[in-house]
Amino acid sequence: MDTLSILRCKSCGSALDVSDPNAQSFVCKSCGNTNVRSDALEATEQAKLEIMAWLRKALPAGINITQTENIDPLARHNIFIRSIRPNIDSEFREYRFGFINILSNQLIAMPSRCITTVNVKHDPKALFNFDAKIKSVESMAVDDDGKALLSLASKLTQPYALLINITKLLREDANTRYVFISNNFKLAAESLEGLNEFEIVKKRFEALSIISDGIADVVNGKCLDAASKIKKGLSILAEVKSKASASLDFSSMASAVSKEEVVGKTVLSMAEAINKLPELDSRSVLTTSGNIIKELDREEKTYSGKWDILMKRPERYTDIFSEFSKALGSKAGANTIKLVKGQGNLLFPFWVLEIKYSFVTGGLKKKSVEVSETVLLSATFTTGDDLMKDPRAGITDIFSSRPETKFLDSFKGNETSISMGGGVKNLISNATDGYGSSSKIVVPVSTRQEAELKCNDYLLLCQSSYTKLKMGKSVAKELVFLPCSVSGSNISLTAEMGPIVPKNLGNMEIIQKISI
Repeated sequence: MDTLSILRCKSCGSALDVSDPNAQSFVCKSCGNTNVRSDALEATEQAKLEIMAWLRKALPAGINITQTENIDPLARHNIFIRSIRPNIDSEFREYRFGFINILSNQLIAMPSRCITTVNVKHDPKALFNFDAKIKSVESMAVDDDGKALLSLASKLTQPYALLINITKLLREDANTRYVFISNNFKLAAESLEGLNEFEIVKKRFEALSIISDGIADVVNGKCLDAASKIKKGLSILAEVKSKASASLDFSSMASAVSKEEVVGKTVLSMAEAINKLPELDSRSVLTTSGNIIKELDREEKTYSGKWDILMKRPERYTDIFSEFSKALGSKAGANTIKLVKGQGNLLFPFWVLEIKYSFVTGGLKKKSVEVSETVLLSATFTTGDDLMKDPRAGITDIFSSRPETKFLDSFKGNETSISMGGGVKNLISNATDGYGSSSKIVVPVSTRQEAELKCNDYLLLCQSSYTKLKMGKSVAKELVFLPCSVSGSNISLTAEMGPIVPKNLGNMEIIQKISI
């Protein structure tokens, strides 16, 4: 009956650490709630009343649970089979289903991002109390089958309660949550020790505990420690995903584990980027990282229709934070980025897209001409809702006017192009690998796939304006950074591109927040 005297958290019902008997307050290591002693005592008393009421219902009249050792083993077995087991079975069946169901959800989140989509129907207090009920009747199970049931029920109920606390922590945008999340995963993994059928789940919890611990280091500025932890956790998680994909019982976990891998890889790239540039204030880098994550989250929730799949692609975060890492590395002199030379105190990212089109020229004798062109697209076009709606916005509009040609060239079919991309080609051909150490850099927040979709929309619009124009698909080749001048909230490109220079690069307020 010792389990009835354990001090419990008023918020979630978990057992509290009372290693200091004189302490007047206790922080729950599962949910993070601070309990004053009087609240903990009240929660404990409430749990005791519930458990005792359950025992009175489960045990035959006249049986005192504190004196079960004096009861004949056969009598104990009969009481367990007829009275206790039916109560345990019915409640545990529901909890086991809930535990299995929650495993199909993503169970870690990136800093500055919340997960509110995990739905659970049970309260952790009920689960922790159920575990106490199980322990209070252990002496009544005398055969191996009964003992196995109670052991399994306890081993699955504990991690289920801990996972529910994790889902509540994931709803909070607080850096302190990762310490508690890591502890919950660690305890959940320990609870599954010895359950061979749940070994893959145990491994997942171990990996997530290590990764969450690494994320806690990152948000606290300890990126050197974080990188090795996250790498270790990702290594275990990769093994888990492989086994889950081939498992009949846990195949539903594979998709969730893939998303958890993305979280780990993204935060790892953040840690490695900060480690490349130790002289830079890590807090400012983390602030920028948080701003990027918030912007990506906003975009995912804002853009639907044809953008929906791309915006909700988990790998979008790793793609963009990979570019963030490269940008930081260029400031540290650890790696280069593609730069266009010129004057300006800001380096702005553009996608270089290759397009192919054909048009018909000639008067009496018509012929088809194939053209290969290059366009530039602002890599922050996703920050502006107006850019997402207007195919011509944020791009070098090479079809805004035709090159000057003589009438006879058009009549004889001597035209070689009807687009104005020559200036862009010359600009990109002069780009070189360089370092951005002396400039502020805008971090791109779009991916290759999104750039191609945006450019293809532009090409379709152009084709609808020129009936004899046939367009191919665009291909995003690389990112290039162009120097810009900044005046207040205005950004102006200093490179010469003539009339096709993009007039709108994105939401300037957001762009300033995602610059390093």
